[in-house]
Amino acid sequence: MVASKWLLPEMDHDVIENHSFMWSARVIDIICTLLLALMCVVHLRTLIKSRSEKQLADDKKKCVILLDVSTILFIFLQFLMLFLLTINIWSVFPSDYNCTTIVFAIVGLYHLSKVLFYSILIARLQIAFGSSCYRYHRYTIYSMYAFVVAYTLLVGIGSSQFLYGKWLLFPQTWCHIHIIPTEAAEIAIGVWILMDMCMCIVLCFMFVRPLKRMLMDQPAEEMVTAVQPAYTDRLDYQLTAVYLKYAILTCISVFLNVVSMAVYLFKHLTILIEVVAVINCICIMLMHVKYA
Repeated sequence: MVASKWLLPEMDHDVIENHSFMWSARVIDIICTLLLALMCVVHLRTLIKSRSEKQLADDKKKCVILLDVSTILFIFLQFLMLFLLTINIWSVFPSDYNCTTIVFAIVGLYHLSKVLFYSILIARLQIAFGSSCYRYHRYTIYSMYAFVVAYTLLVGIGSSQFLYGKWLLFPQTWCHIHIIPTEAAEIAIGVWILMDMCMCIVLCFMFVRPLKRMLMDQPAEEMVTAVQPAYTDRLDYQLTAVYLKYAILTCISVFLNVVSMAVYLFKHLTILIEVVAVINCICIMLMHVKYA
């Protein structure tokens, strides 16, 4: 059976054809979709309000606007993906519709949002440490963006070559993602998993490393007063709080991404990916300066 191979991670039919799972998934999808719609509206209002309150230099203003647009686009793509999953699991699509088209739309939105997720974290990394002595070299940042581009090309080509849709008629009419059982598909999925895991690990490391260096550079007597608003040349309390927030939010979102992928690979269930999509959007939103 193809489903027994973890490098060809199709969903477990014994689980998804269970009525209890089906109804649980339907309810979870509706809740997650509504939450993402609400977050998109709330964060857009926050960005508009923040823009009217703050005047930035022209060079920095362009970077901030690009980051804000990317964040809204990321949340919107996640919303679209969950919206399609919701109407799919509620059997809204007619059974004579091209199931493969539905599959490509859902998978495409998933990978596009994942690419935006990585790009936003890289941009936040540059914003957080770019003006400090803990900044990364610009070629390091460029190489990370190049990795994201390579990741995008791989998942785009692989998805178009090895995925197709098939209608399930029990317990409900539902378009289901299938993977062509070939050795090339196994290799492509293995490379995708490896690249995704590497990106997650590197991002966590790159957010935590400067914070660790900063705390190590701080004298013991300054650590005692660090909780007070006493600013020094070696450690700015407010900046440290921002660095710590970025590191915590990044580690949470990356860890949950790894867990959801592990559940998908070994249990062939995607429901955790849908829940993590909401948590990822919350983490990305909280990185904005307005959410202190």
